[in-house]
Amino acid sequence: MLFSNGQALYRLYNPNALAGSHHYTTSAEERDFLASLGWQKEGVGWYGVK
Repeated sequence: MLFSNGQALYRLYNPNALAGSHHYTTSAEERDFLASLGWQKEGVGWYGVK
């Protein structure tokens, strides 16, 4: 069950990292900036308590 009324935690993946790398952020601006650098958006990882 998803609780979309909480704080979204976005997950991104860096395909250029040698061992693979995930990054999590609550900032849509940071998510979009990293995506512009080649990170792959993986959507909302989960919702946390605000």
